[in-house]
Amino acid sequence: MPGTVIKLRALAAVFAVCQLFAEQTRAQEPVLKASVWKYGGAISAPSQDAIDSFRSIVADKILMLRSSLSDTTEAKYLASLAIDLTHQNENLSDPLAAWQTEQALLLMSGILVSPQAGSGAFTVASTIYIGDLAQRYGSPTQSKNSFRVDLPISSEELGTIQDTHSLLIIYALTLDALSTNRDHQVVFRLIAMAHNISQDLQLRGRLNGDAALISKEMATIAQSLRYPAP
Repeated sequence: MPGTVIKLRALAAVFAVCQLFAEQTRAQEPVLKASVWKYGGAISAPSQDAIDSFRSIVADKILMLRSSLSDTTEAKYLASLAIDLTHQNENLSDPLAAWQTEQALLLMSGILVSPQAGSGAFTVASTIYIGDLAQRYGSPTQSKNSFRVDLPISSEELGTIQDTHSLLIIYALTLDALSTNRDHQVVFRLIAMAHNISQDLQLRGRLNGDAALISKEMATIAQSLRYPAP
C-alpha cells in the first residue's frame, strides 16, 4: 500500500529530525523550527493515515534540505533545521503569538483534501506562516506573512525537495539568513536551490498561486544582491 511505503521509508527521517530537535533543545542552541500544527479533514482511518504520511513526507524533505545545505562552515547553523510536532494536535488560533512564543522559523497548518473522483491520492493544503521575517529583511515587494501551498500525498514525494513546501521553507531560510546577516554565500546557495525548484515546478505546471509569488520574490532578492543570473 502506498501509505505503508511512505511510512516505512520516512520513519528514519522522522526519527533523525526529531532526535536533532531534542539534542539542539537540550544544548540550548538556536533551532530553525518548522512547527507543525493541526490539519483538519481527518475524519476516517484512511484520512488520518494520510495526515500521518504527510508529516513523514515533510520530515523527509526537511532532513534532505538540512543535509544539502549545512555542509560548509558558513552554513553549519542550518544543521539545526528541524520539524517540531509538539503542537500537531492543536489548532493554530493565533499564528503571530505562536510564532513568537515558539521562536519558530515557520508554522504549518491546513486541511486534508479528499481524493478527486478516479484518483486515490489525498492532497494537503497547507498555510505556512513566517511571522515578520519579510519585514525584518525589509522586503520592498513582499508584505505577506502566510502562504497557501498544496502537496499530494504520494510516495513520489519522498526523497525529493522539488515541491512547493520545500520552496517555502527555503524562502523562510533566506529571509532569516538576510535578517541575521549570514554569509552571502549561504544566501546565494539558497537562491540557487529555489531557482532550480521553481524551474522544475514550472515544467510540471505546478508553479502557481503563492508558490509563483515566492519564486518571483526570490528572483527579486537575487537581483537586489546582484546574484549572477543562473
